[in-house]
Amino acid sequence: MQRGLSFLVAAAIVCGGFYFLLSGLVAGGMPEAQVVLMTAAAALALALCGAIFGLLAYRRSSSASTEITRLALSVDAAIRELSSREKPDVASTAKRVSSASRKAEAMPAAARIEPIQQPAPAAPSATIITHPALLRSIQDDKPAEAMDDTAAAIRDALSAGRIELSLQPIISIARGEAAGFDVFAHLPRHGDQPLELRRPENPSSGVPMAAFERLLVASSVQTAIRHLGEASEATPLHVAISEALLEDGAELATVLTLFSQHADDMRSIVLSIPAAVVEGDNDHAQALGLLMQSGVRIAVEGWSGNAESLKQNARGNIAFIKLSARELLDPVNFQKIETLREQAGATGISVIATEVALDDDAVGLIDLGIVLMTGPRFSGPRRVKGGTVARPTRSAHL
Repeated sequence: MQRGLSFLVAAAIVCGGFYFLLSGLVAGGMPEAQVVLMTAAAALALALCGAIFGLLAYRRSSSASTEITRLALSVDAAIRELSSREKPDVASTAKRVSSASRKAEAMPAAARIEPIQQPAPAAPSATIITHPALLRSIQDDKPAEAMDDTAAAIRDALSAGRIELSLQPIISIARGEAAGFDVFAHLPRHGDQPLELRRPENPSSGVPMAAFERLLVASSVQTAIRHLGEASEATPLHVAISEALLEDGAELATVLTLFSQHADDMRSIVLSIPAAVVEGDNDHAQALGLLMQSGVRIAVEGWSGNAESLKQNARGNIAFIKLSARELLDPVNFQKIETLREQAGATGISVIATEVALDDDAVGLIDLGIVLMTGPRFSGPRRVKGGTVARPTRSAHL
């Protein structure tokens, strides 16, 4: 957009210069026939230049579109391979088993997370519920028919204590490969297509969102260990959480315990948090500080445009800022995006463009210097096989 405007301004200046030049020649007595010929020659030259620039732009756009399509296909194939892979390579597995054994031996018994077998439906007295949020989700008298599909699907997942995941790639145009994955909850629905849920936009009242986000984080940690192997740091899983988890001390404590037990794998997880929570009035500063101390990286969804807040974020574990392609490409936000690029480059924070749907969006983002993108143009969420985990127990001292 900016280059197009610059070209139009340059063309207007050239045309204005020719106009004044020809006016001077006419005033000087030059024959009108020669003036007409010179005007035609100038118009022809401008048209030729425009045609050349248009051809170059078309070839560049076509080449970029072909490359993006090739990249999308390669990423799609990589996701299929990832989904079908149950374990990392043998060496990596042996290394992780050895590391886990050493941590388990050094860990107090009360702090260990042990898998719990899911009780049979026929024996409700043997049901083991480890947290009141899960107990409420099972005993709630409100029928599923009275809730929307999303709330019902979330309650079903919490009642089962298990959740399956789908992954949507975050691709790097510069490297030509996946640079991470956005995590979606793969939630079955009665008589309908499964729901791919990243974060409910308007969660129903009474739905234990903190418990759902805790379960999503726990499933993501297990999936990163089982499927990504030693490539997990280069392709981390981005898990969306909200203020609900930060404000629930019990669920947050469970997540922190899980992170401490898998400290070697924390580079494989990125918590994606709305900017309003991170840049707010510090109501969640303590919770965010505890998460950052665990070693997990943070992605901020959105940006207020305040350069100082970006510098403050960089002093923590803020590694990414996510903005939609529409916002990044909106000419109204040009100055804001330029400031973001400069500050992000100086602080080492990477900018990720989300909701990229068209080739033109991708080409425009490349022109802005943004090479990390995600959206339906490349791939939608794909279910990961074997992505379920048993719900953990909470350590006794928390």
